[in-house]
This record gives sequence, C-alpha cells and structure tokens, in this order.
Amino acid sequence: MPPTLTPAGPLFGPDAVVFDTATMQLGVRVYPDARNGDLAAAALPTRFYVEPPALFLARRDTGELDFAMSALVKRGPAPEIEYVGGTCTFATTSALPDAVFAEVGDRLVGGDHPEPPARLAPLFRCGRIAPELQPIPISRSTISCVLAQPPAVAAPLPGSIQFQREGSLESAGRNTFLVTCGPATAAEFVDSLRRRAAPPLLLAELRTEQFDTGAATLVARVSVAVDRLCTDDADPEDRYRASLARGAIEVVVTDHTGKQVEQGLRAWISRSEPIKQAVFALAGPRLRDTAAVEPGGRQPAGLVLRDSLELHGAIALEHTVTAQFGDLVAAVTEYGTDKYLTVLDIGGY
Repeated sequence: MPPTLTPAGPLFGPDAVVFDTATMQLGVRVYPDARNGDLAAAALPTRFYVEPPALFLARRDTGELDFAMSALVKRGPAPEIEYVGGTCTFATTSALPDAVFAEVGDRLVGGDHPEPPARLAPLFRCGRIAPELQPIPISRSTISCVLAQPPAVAAPLPGSIQFQREGSLESAGRNTFLVTCGPATAAEFVDSLRRRAAPPLLLAELRTEQFDTGAATLVARVSVAVDRLCTDDADPEDRYRASLARGAIEVVVTDHTGKQVEQGLRAWISRSEPIKQAVFALAGPRLRDTAAVEPGGRQPAGLVLRDSLELHGAIALEHTVTAQFGDLVAAVTEYGTDKYLTVLDIGGY
C-alpha cells in the first residue's frame, strides 16, 4: 500500500504573497505548501500557511483586551500629584482573527490576490478544491521585553518586567507579562494611556519558522574568512549577521544541475539554521566567545574554513516580530481609559 501523501510545510525561500485584508491594517504573508502540486494531482486539498505579522494583545473570555494598569498616587494641593509606583499586567498572542483566515481562504479560491512570484505560481494555481489554511509552523520562540525610554525622558525608566522568555509555539498561545513600575514609569504609563498612545514597552519575539525544500535538493558551500569575522557584538547571533554583511561568511548554493540559485534565495538560505550550524561548527569559538580572539583582537591572517552540505526537506529560519498595541489605542480612544487604567489615591502629603 503506497504511503499517504501529506503536506510538507511552507515552501522555503523569501517569496510569499502578501494579502492586505479588510480585517487588519497589517499585510499578512501567505506561503504555499511545498507539495501543493502533488496534493492537487492526488485530488487532495492544497495547503497554505499564514505568517502572523506581529504580536498582539490577547483578549479575555469577555472579549476585552487582556491589559490592566494600576498606579498609586499621593495627592497634594490641587492640581499637584505624586506617583508612588504601580503595576501593569498584560498578555500577548500571535493569533490572527478568524476573519483573516476566512478572507484569505476566499481570495485563494477566487484568485483574488497579488500575482505570485514565478517560483510560487504553480503551487498557488494547482488546486481545484478549497485549500486548507494554517499558521506557519514555529519550532522555537524567544521573547524579549524592555521598558522604552521616551524622547522627553533623560534617564531610563525604572522598573522590572517578569515574563517567560520561551514563548508559545502555538499561534493561539499566550505570553503573560508583569511590569513593576517605579514612580516615573507609572507616570509614563498613565500619561501614554491618557494621550491615547502605546505604553512605553519594546516587546519582540524571535521565532524559528519551519519551511521545506519540497522536491528540491540543493548543495551549499560555506566559506568562513576567520580574520574578517565580527567579534565586536556581544550576542553570537549579532556577530553572525554582521559577519555575513561584511562578507566574512560566504555561501554558494547550487541546484541539482550545478546552477547557482538566484541572489534572493541564496541570501535567505545564508540566514537559515543549517548554514548557521555549519558556520558555528567551523568557527564557533570565535563567534561565541571573544576570549577566543588572539591578543590584540587579531585573528589568524588568511585562514579560510570551508564546508559543504546538502539541503533537502525541512529547513528553518529565524524571524523577528514586534508587538503592536493598536487595539489598545483604539479601545481607549473609543471607550476611555477606565477599562484599562486604575489610579489609586493612597492619601495626601
């Protein structure tokens, strides 16, 4: 009995079709499954993957946004007020409204979307029955969140943020945050909400998204010029990206005929997990630890390390998204701040 044909995952590479939906101001990128041609030939539903473009505030069971700010104040002679501190709790999610998936699905069926790039076009046009839609698969998620420094504030805002650094791998999963505010921070949160502006937070998620090469088998040849590697940045990932930008890491990718793939695809593959793993295996100590650099910051002159690897099947790439607080701004603009802000007077002075 032949094996059951199943979807493989989003087709690898930088190409996608961007849908501007009526439900959201942000466009969503849609990728076809790498096996859509085979699925259509077998009279099975084709599959497409929607990439959430940002982190959004989650909603409670009541439908209201999961965000609450409480500030403590002392009041003096009117209109003087002194902020003592406060707390802010909120939750984020990558989940897109059901209406987005419904609209994208209808437009896929009707062909009402921008023209797909040439390498994707056959995978968009092959289906004869309604396609399946899923969020893009995520294998790893790392969250970062810090207090932003408003332009008018000279010193960094004091406070602390508690949250789980490992984010949810499910698009509908929630990440929760607790911000403990000093007086200046509490004042800035309150002022932002009253001005109908986003809270002073810089929140990002680094996702590792899963793709697939489909039927393609590629060969990647990696060269690392050791004396040109970047060792200035503290984070190894930043060093990797900077080394790519300065040409210390070079990647040549060819298809099964030996022809080099086009520049955009090569650049995408150069940032993928298999290539990064190969580079770190070659020159890991020099990228991970500045102590591995020779005295004076010099690397062995002229040393070039090389490796070759085959790419077939699953391939992952990191993608960073930031938090959008547009729903909160819209809610406080329409309903006022009372749903999301509580100011507690703890007495005069």
